[in-house]
Amino acid sequence: MDIEQARFNMIEQQIRPWDVLDPQVLSLLAAVRREDFVPPAYRSMAFMDMEVPLPDGQCMLAPRVEARLLQELQLQRHEHVLEVGAGSGFMAALLAYRTRQVTTLELSQTLVRMRTITPAEAAAYWDTGEPAGKAGAYAIQGLGAVFIEQINGSYSGVMGLPLYETARLLQSLAIPRP
Repeated sequence: MDIEQARFNMIEQQIRPWDVLDPQVLSLLAAVRREDFVPPAYRSMAFMDMEVPLPDGQCMLAPRVEARLLQELQLQRHEHVLEVGAGSGFMAALLAYRTRQVTTLELSQTLVRMRTITPAEAAAYWDTGEPAGKAGAYAIQGLGAVFIEQINGSYSGVMGLPLYETARLLQSLAIPRP
């Protein structure tokens, strides 16, 4: 895939037709490498007109939505921005180019500490094929779990379906649990 052509097509075929015409926003989207903020397993979707899955049930917005939000905010260089829910960090990067300061708060409070592994251990783990094609935290399931020293927060949010958080969300929406 020709990345620069894909980026150009995203801007011309998705973003401009959605009435995002601010030249500063368009040039910013051409300069900031969206693909660097997409989980490796979904990198081929970086320029598609769709949301991209992220760990903890989050997602990157479709490029046209991100662009429209950035345009409609009409941010100025002197402004300070608070972003709640950092997701992949892409929007924070875009905001940082437009404003004086960006403070971003992540909604997920789960932190994982891995033990230090040797290059030989890393190579052996990679050679199993298990980490290939997985996004975010889910790459540590299975064999990779032996490298985890500590999980602070939701164990299931790292290792599988975040049951606790899902149950709380259903409860807050007054949806009865099974």
